Amino acid sequence: MGMVWIAGGLGILIIIMLFDSKIREGLKYVGRAVLGIGAVFLLNMALVSFGISVGINLFTIAVTTFLGIPGIIMLYGLQIFI
Repeated sequence: MGMVWIAGGLGILIIIMLFDSKIREGLKYVGRAVLGIGAVFLLNMALVSFGISVGINLFTIAVTTFLGIPGIIMLYGLQIFI
C-alpha cells in the first residue's frame, strides 16, 4: 500500500513540474531541505558515539537548504569548536 502512495505522489510531482516553473523551483528547495536534514540525521547517528551531534531545527534546515554540503560541514565544525 505504501508503494502506491509513493508512486502517486511522484506522479503528481512530475505533473506539477511539467506545468509551472515557479512550483518546480519551490520543489527544488523542498528537496534540498529534505536531503540536507536526512544527511544531518545520518551523520548524527554515525557521530553520536564520538559525542558530536547537531540539533535539527529551523536554523539547520535553512543552512542545509541554502548552503548544502558546505553548510552541513559548517554546522558540525561549529559544534566541535564551540
